[in-house]
Amino acid sequence: MNSLLSARRAAFAILLILILTIGFHIAVLAGGVPPEIVWGGRATDPQQLHRLEAVSIAVNVLLVVVVLGYTGSLGFRFSHRVLRPAFWAMLVLFSLNTVGNVLAETATETVVFTPVTALLALLCGRVLLGGFNNSRVKSQHSKTDAATHTAAKDLSRPERVPFDY
Repeated sequence: MNSLLSARRAAFAILLILILTIGFHIAVLAGGVPPEIVWGGRATDPQQLHRLEAVSIAVNVLLVVVVLGYTGSLGFRFSHRVLRPAFWAMLVLFSLNTVGNVLAETATETVVFTPVTALLALLCGRVLLGGFNNSRVKSQHSKTDAATHTAAKDLSRPERVPFDY
């Protein structure tokens, strides 16, 4: 049965939202977004704001790399042993962030960012439910490995040439 939202599409939606989030944090650093609407309005010191934003950008870049590693867009895919805990951590992070946004003192965080982080948590859950099937990647490698193994076998056995007396 085809689902309405595949795990792969959910991953690309996460990727889009994370990239937009990085752009938003860069806009905060550049002064294009008032600092009062981020970090619960508690980051009043410019140095503190810069540190928090730098950490947020770094975390979001790391999350982008994880999602790219899931989609195979990096030219390779991360192991499910890396991806499963990473997506669980993302699910917990976005769920806690949603609670924090609901409790935020600023209306912007509550009204705008609560749905965004809740959506990210749901999308991470969808990826987790979709599993981490590397069968496409494995099947390509297994064909290549089998061909290489066969070729190696053939090279290791010299052809029998009849003796010429």
